[in-house]
Amino acid sequence: MNRILIFIIFILSSFTSTAQNKIDIKGKVKAKIINQQNSNLLVATSKATYGIDPQTQHLKWTTKKLKKVIYKSYMELGESSLILLEKKPLINSKFLSKLFNTKGASFIILDTDTGEIFFDSTRLNYKSIFNLEYFPKDKSILFTGIKHKSFFLYHLKLTDKAKNWEVKLADNKFIKAAKRQLIGNDNLIPNQNGNIFWVLDNQLRVFNAKNGQVTSEINNVKDIDYEPNSDILITYKENINVSKANKETLISAYLSGDMSLLWEQPVKVFGKIKKSILVDGRLIVITQTGFDVISLKTGQKQWEKSESLPLLEDVIPTVNNQYFVIQDQFFFKIDSTGQKAWKNPIKIFKSDDRGLYFIKQQRKYVLSITPSFIHKINSNTGELIGESPKTLNTSSFAERGLKLFNNRYHVWFDSVENTFLIFSNSRLYRTKVEEKLQPQLIFTFEEKSVPQFERRSNGYFFRQNNHFVYLDEEGHKIYDTTSSKIVKPSLINTTQSLGKQGYRIYSATLGFIPKQIDNAFKSVLVSTNVGVLNRSSAFVYGNYHNYTTLYDDFTSLPQVDVGSYLEDDFKTSKKGKIDKNTYVFVTYEEEKLYFKSLNKETGQIVNLKSTPLKSTDIMIDQALKIAYVFFKDHIEIYGLN
Repeated sequence: MNRILIFIIFILSSFTSTAQNKIDIKGKVKAKIINQQNSNLLVATSKATYGIDPQTQHLKWTTKKLKKVIYKSYMELGESSLILLEKKPLINSKFLSKLFNTKGASFIILDTDTGEIFFDSTRLNYKSIFNLEYFPKDKSILFTGIKHKSFFLYHLKLTDKAKNWEVKLADNKFIKAAKRQLIGNDNLIPNQNGNIFWVLDNQLRVFNAKNGQVTSEINNVKDIDYEPNSDILITYKENINVSKANKETLISAYLSGDMSLLWEQPVKVFGKIKKSILVDGRLIVITQTGFDVISLKTGQKQWEKSESLPLLEDVIPTVNNQYFVIQDQFFFKIDSTGQKAWKNPIKIFKSDDRGLYFIKQQRKYVLSITPSFIHKINSNTGELIGESPKTLNTSSFAERGLKLFNNRYHVWFDSVENTFLIFSNSRLYRTKVEEKLQPQLIFTFEEKSVPQFERRSNGYFFRQNNHFVYLDEEGHKIYDTTSSKIVKPSLINTTQSLGKQGYRIYSATLGFIPKQIDNAFKSVLVSTNVGVLNRSSAFVYGNYHNYTTLYDDFTSLPQVDVGSYLEDDFKTSKKGKIDKNTYVFVTYEEEKLYFKSLNKETGQIVNLKSTPLKSTDIMIDQALKIAYVFFKDHIEIYGLN
């Protein structure tokens, strides 16, 4: 009996647990981040920043040098311990910084293993930074900024500080600076062959990335584009020989390696250019009155004059050199001669539902998905198929007009099953990309916030706070289980919907992180944790600039909490380290915190540990199965294995 009693006491003591370690901190917590490369925890308070080693569960370093950094700008630099952080500017205005040489945006690079500052742009006397690019291939950073009242270009090699270089480009005197602000062209693009292209003051300079030497200069260049697959640089020049009323842009193409001209003559485009798209060996140029299509190989226009299309927003190539277009709230098709191919356009947006859309061409019909409707359209005639459209946003005009309705909306595409899953206002729809199949309502969630999604081997796993749902590929429920919650949904989970709220989670002064994400979207359009769809092969398109919920799929950014009450998972890039079959979460039951593990395949929940409720500000490292519980003056650490 004594042995049995001892065994029971042992089991109970292992379940009801105290923290394995306790780390004292000072000041109010402002941010807490788990680094994906080394799993170190960074905790920033109003007094200091702390680096915690998850392996030893001890404090590695403390520094007071990071009080002025913007932790929402957090960016990991490749597979290293280095991160980039922006510093709070004195004046958050690029215009004033460029015009009057005032202090503006700056950045540092921090080693998360040691807490040491690897690089600080202000130490090199840079008053303000304007363009910043990170190159994972050669582990380097390129930025432009003002130093000693002049424009400079700086190249920073992260693996070898001795190989940095710096080039002075132009003085930044008031008159020139004022003119520059009016011109507004300042564009920096690298290519895949070690060249750097920079447009400033209507002048294109080409630099050798190894040493910073200028290899080419071209005057009167308004802007540039780069197509990496063909390694072609596009330049845009205003034709100064015509009147403003008859504005023309001269477009030229160069092989970016040696800057040799690809076309014999520049191509003329009439009207002010609003947007350019490089896709499938074509340059699509959208103007105020319509669009032109130019072959990158030959420089030939597909047509001389197209249909008049004011308020044109996007152009989507389809088969046989034809194009789908988005114009205001409507969708229609343009034929190979530049004329409308359908008798009537299709209204795909309600007035206040602008934002995300998906267009997929499938044989003889096209599928359109927006926050408002799902349409299936005969791509030849423009006629609706089946019971189309399916209305997603059922709010009234008054509700939308008064902004009392916020449509939580997300789309996932399963390339294996050729199926779309659409989440809209707590309802989940499924539509297989086949003719005459009406989208089906397959599940209704408890809340309107967008759930986390994961494609499993034989179905779809959804997580919405502590509500877990597994559906098979046909939309049938495998399990549906809910555990008690301890807090309201975190800021990050509730704002990842349409609109600018989710965007601000990662946006900061330099716009560094959104810019890197935008660059990724130029070659890969849709990623859904299921697979990646290439823009040129899948015919799936969307206005990705406004689709904030896809950001996590394209970057290695962990989520950053700027307040309290965060319960979320963090992934690591170290292969094989994370157990993808289990998810650890927290519940509150009988005045205790319970750490539990969910088997994603079966829905089985196992109790791991419990502790008396003292705080509900918790982070869980899913890779290492560690829980961090935050208090006013200390952090408690719990191992959950």
